[in-house]
Amino acid sequence: MQNRRLEGMRSMVTAFLLLLTSNIMLVTNGHLPAFFPFVLGNTVLLIGFALLHFSFPEVRARARSQRRLSIALAVILFTTHLFFTYVHASHLARVLFFSVTVAIQSGATAIILFRFADREVRYPTRCTAAIFGLISAIQASRLVWIAIYRVAPDEVTGSAMRWIALLGYAVLAATVPLLYFWTMTVRLQGRLEQLAFTDPLTGLLNRRSIEQEGNIELSRLVRSPTALPLSVILLDLDSFKQLNDRYGHPAGDHVLHTLSSILSPSLRGFDRLARIGGEEFLVLLPQTNLEQAVDIAERLRILIETATFRFEHNVIPVTASLGVATTPTTPESWSSLMSRADANLYLAKRLGRNRVAV
Repeated sequence: MQNRRLEGMRSMVTAFLLLLTSNIMLVTNGHLPAFFPFVLGNTVLLIGFALLHFSFPEVRARARSQRRLSIALAVILFTTHLFFTYVHASHLARVLFFSVTVAIQSGATAIILFRFADREVRYPTRCTAAIFGLISAIQASRLVWIAIYRVAPDEVTGSAMRWIALLGYAVLAATVPLLYFWTMTVRLQGRLEQLAFTDPLTGLLNRRSIEQEGNIELSRLVRSPTALPLSVILLDLDSFKQLNDRYGHPAGDHVLHTLSSILSPSLRGFDRLARIGGEEFLVLLPQTNLEQAVDIAERLRILIETATFRFEHNVIPVTASLGVATTPTTPESWSSLMSRADANLYLAKRLGRNRVAV
């Protein structure tokens, strides 16, 4: 994830350096051979737009066809500019082909950003899409101008279309980097919030977040005394230290990650599963009485015992002990409920492991 963000930022910086370089080349018209401003300058400008296009994760996620399109446009632009500079000199034709390629490239960027913007960054991403749409519309307007007047806008002194195009590029240069870094900041903030509430190995809730969820459910019981009780299952893998010693810590991490993927689909939609430390997991069961909670715990125990945990060339046997606790008729604290579940878990361990205790 971090590497993809750095790749996007490098693309953004490189794109603007290329756009700056291309504009320097374009203003050398009359001072350097025509190859530099007309052929190389316009090609570098298009490559800069393409890199700008691929700076966004929404585009990179659909990059295969988009890269082919960008390469094809760059090759076509370079070839046509060579032809209309040295074989059949025509400034109008160069402007025509440049406007077509930039309109297509910018339009594709605008459509992808608008359609596939992630929910968390929808506003800045769609603002960026609007700017690329503006650039595409300006280039399309240049094509209409050419069709009407049969002359390139920059060949007409005081042409409003020329100044509109320059204004569009100025808006692009001034706002897209700011919007891009705004988007990256929002994504980073979301990632930090996710790390604060989830376990990095399994992606499950962590101790802090499951405690918050539990307190919310306990508050609900205080408000609605007649509601079904809250139950918890404390689950601990048996002999996990010996598993790590025999197969290695990478194997232990693999077992924990695999276990989370096995347990999550077997729970109900409103249940919550968390890894609260080491090989210990907690299942939060809202609106669940003791009998139902024991049934769920026994089902989880059998599921773990019969699952196949493979790491490299080894099949690793895994079992778990589980302690179940349910809120009494009178409200209690989260720590009190957890203490009873913990006591039942250790009872299951003392009775021989691989069992459910209440």
